[in-house]
Amino acid sequence: MAAYAAMVPGWDAPGEPADVSAKPDALVLFNPVLDNSPNGCGNPRFGRDDKRRSPLFFASSDVSPMLIQSGANDAFLHAAVLRKFQKRPQADHVHCDLAT
Repeated sequence: MAAYAAMVPGWDAPGEPADVSAKPDALVLFNPVLDNSPNGCGNPRFGRDDKRRSPLFFASSDVSPMLIQSGANDAFLHAAVLRKFQKRPQADHVHCDLAT
């Protein structure tokens, strides 16, 4: 939820001051679900909206620096998905560490 709230746009209500941001200065994520598409966790509740609900597809130069922690043998959160996610902000020179 923290990754989703920090990366997916659309949280500002109409009329909110533009100089106040809900974006965190940094993220520490523990076992985050970053991909809700069929290739990730495949959450069937999201249906065709899976990319809209997946932080993986919003990782860019605009995200906050982050540390992701996860168990190396976690059967639900595959390390390959976490490494795929990590590469996206790093490609845009955003600090993103992964500890498994």
